[in-house]
Amino acid sequence: MDDKEIRKNNKWEAISKILRIIEVTTIVGGVVFAIVQLKDVRNMQSAQLMLDLNSDLSNATNSKVITAIEDGKYIF
Repeated sequence: MDDKEIRKNNKWEAISKILRIIEVTTIVGGVVFAIVQLKDVRNMQSAQLMLDLNSDLSNATNSKVITAIEDGKYIF
């Protein structure tokens, strides 16, 4: 190998290392983003569940039960 080929190989090795670093950084960033998104989805589902529960408890059928619970009376 002459000097020119050695420099060319070294250049490609350096570019390859940089690309690997970019690849790993992208993968780690993607995993972090996915974890954040999963937490957000879980929080939204929890909030929706609370809204649905509140809606169910606020209807006329359950209002007597809620009043009894708030007054510390027996439900059954």
